[in-house]
Amino acid sequence: LGDEAPVELVEGHIGALILMLMRGVRDVDGKLIAGLGLPDDEIDIESLQGFMTFCRLKGFNFDLFLQENTSIGDLLESIAAAGMGSRSEHTGKVGVIWFSDDQPIEGVLNMATMKPKSFGVEYNVQATADEIEYQYFDRARNNTWKSVRGLAPGVTVPQRTARQTLQGVTDEVQAAILARFSMGQNTFQRKTVSCDVDLEHMTFRRGTKMALSHD
Repeated sequence: LGDEAPVELVEGHIGALILMLMRGVRDVDGKLIAGLGLPDDEIDIESLQGFMTFCRLKGFNFDLFLQENTSIGDLLESIAAAGMGSRSEHTGKVGVIWFSDDQPIEGVLNMATMKPKSFGVEYNVQATADEIEYQYFDRARNNTWKSVRGLAPGVTVPQRTARQTLQGVTDEVQAAILARFSMGQNTFQRKTVSCDVDLEHMTFRRGTKMALSHD
């Protein structure tokens, strides 16, 4: 969004907003004033349709009064993040991936697919936050800033709090889900599992839920 772009109120279902910005917003003369301006054959419509359904079922929305210049890439990532998603081009087209509690297993890594002596596990032993505080703009409470907090499992008196502002989130339930999602990542993604595989076994992508088997 450049200096000449008007201040816009962006509000609505997350997947639909992403699709709108990927296609682009044009003035009455057809000039692109916001968004990417991509044709549909360069957009992963199928992934966006699935993301729209997911966000609608979860009640996720993105509601932002945009007042400062920002890159379209950062804006798309902020919108997708409000629905536990992220922009992706894994199909060769611009689309999204997202994380769901009923996400199916799409790939398997085992001794037959890994290259010998390439398997490893690296643990992050540094102290991380045992509480996450998310601040959001609550429309249901007189348009004021509110906070939701998520504690790590087994923590009753937190010692280390990480604070973050949720962009475009104006609902307490949505903010709480995102806080729990972030704490889950902080708690359970503290190790990195790595291995080498041949290209013929690369059937997975970023965000894929994998099954792992090793001796």
